[in-house]
Amino acid sequence: MHSKLALIAQCDERRPSCGQCAKKSRPCSYEYGKVAFFVDESEQQGGLCPKRPAGNFETPPQALADTAWGTNGAITKYTTPEATIILSVRSSRGSKSGNGVFQTLTPICVSKNVKSSTPFNGVPRIPRSPICSETKLCDQFLAVIGTDPPNQNPSEIWGSWIRLIPSRIGQHPALDYAAAAYAEGSVAYVSKDPAQAAAARTSYSRALKCLQSAVLDRSSEFLTETLSAIKLLSTFELLMGMASFAWVSHTQGLAKLLVARGPRLADDEIERSIFYSSYPLEIAEAILSDSVSDFDNEDWLFFPPPETISEYPAFDTACQAVMQQYVRVPRLMKLVRTYLQDPNNLILRNEAVDLARKLYLSNLDSLVSTALVDTADLVPTNSPDLREYYPDSFKYHSIKILDLLVHYWTCRVFLLGLIQTLCSTQYFSSSFPLEEIIEEDERAAGYILMSSEFAASVKPMPTGAVLMIMPLQIAFGTWHRSERRQGFYGERWNRAVCLKKWSLDSSNEYLSIWGGREQSTDELEAKTRAFEGAPLEPWMRRRKWSVEETRHKSQRLRNGIVEPEQ
Repeated sequence: MHSKLALIAQCDERRPSCGQCAKKSRPCSYEYGKVAFFVDESEQQGGLCPKRPAGNFETPPQALADTAWGTNGAITKYTTPEATIILSVRSSRGSKSGNGVFQTLTPICVSKNVKSSTPFNGVPRIPRSPICSETKLCDQFLAVIGTDPPNQNPSEIWGSWIRLIPSRIGQHPALDYAAAAYAEGSVAYVSKDPAQAAAARTSYSRALKCLQSAVLDRSSEFLTETLSAIKLLSTFELLMGMASFAWVSHTQGLAKLLVARGPRLADDEIERSIFYSSYPLEIAEAILSDSVSDFDNEDWLFFPPPETISEYPAFDTACQAVMQQYVRVPRLMKLVRTYLQDPNNLILRNEAVDLARKLYLSNLDSLVSTALVDTADLVPTNSPDLREYYPDSFKYHSIKILDLLVHYWTCRVFLLGLIQTLCSTQYFSSSFPLEEIIEEDERAAGYILMSSEFAASVKPMPTGAVLMIMPLQIAFGTWHRSERRQGFYGERWNRAVCLKKWSLDSSNEYLSIWGGREQSTDELEAKTRAFEGAPLEPWMRRRKWSVEETRHKSQRLRNGIVEPEQ
């Protein structure tokens, strides 16, 4: 219990919210008292009843905790017939510090009915009671993400890390609370029930507070469980509505944590998947803050992708190749923007053309063609407006292939738009094959449109829609460029106008599904100009904290210094 009331009222030490805080309907910060307790889990997660262990209470809590475990990781003491999991509240600074931390002594807890696809690095599995709250949380989480194969599971749009979360439940409270919030938020999103949404937000607040403690603790800020909790909470924030932009801070924060810690090549599929599912969002934020991607360095450019079972043999190779191109787009955009402001700078000119040429020649057309032949079928287009120009659309065999190819085409449209800007200047007019670039630009944008209907068919959670919002807005830019080139007449101009409108309407439709604010034609045209190298409009620009600023801010929070809102 964390309030001045603690000075006059005795805290009953209940978890996850003490009696006083529950009575007043306020968050409980878990600032534990000076006495360590062992507790058994009851049926409900919030029904943890304190129980003193047998023995002398002058014994340090850590010593008592250690006696509960044998050398093989099995519970040897304090196990009751009603529960097989024993938790402890132990002080991180000794039993008299008053700064306790609620921890589980279980190295890893996995539901008996769940098989994890990842190794547990030699950590023993501890069987759980059927009434254990962690078992129930696993079951709740699995019910939300579904049991479809990974290639057909809508939750895979978030990244393959999400199906590995149940194997980590029980290792850290930040992850457990985040998993509970995500599960409740998913149910509320599908049901549209205000009461369930309110309960989910309450769970989210509790998870957010626990995550803050984990990030400010040097021993846990870089844990896989902490990174997974951030991903879960940022996904929850998308479920609750994109318009709030709450997910942006977590996207940026996760990138800073990854960069500060650095890539780890250990065989941890969750960490690999977290990175590969995070870099597109980080790139979007880098573009909108006129900065270089935090992942644009050799350490991350050669970071291996998560292992994926796919009918496309070159899937992992293609994932890494797409990432290597995509993370360098913000650098090229910044170079082009700076060069346009200083066209006589020869160093900028050469650096921009060298990077643009390198990225342009590093296309994956052969891999993409093979992937389309092997993993996609052509089906009739349903939309009358789109069918006039694209009578067929793609039906993918795998959601993962959809995700990979849409990211690749989005990356190419970004790149080709910047190259066309360079070609419009006198020094670059003959540096690139302009007609081929325009043709590839429209082909990539067309493929994005041909993928849209399949993405919209992903159910019950419309994750395909959230995947397509940004690609459709980028494809809008292709047709806007085509419209400008064709003047105000002719069949190609009519085609550009129609597809430009269709891209806008479809992206706004998907935005409305996820509670986002619809974009106007003027707004997307201004974004297109910015993505082509023009200065960012003030309303577009986002503040991006540097790694050094983030570390400084975290240190001040650790020292108890609360900074005013900007």
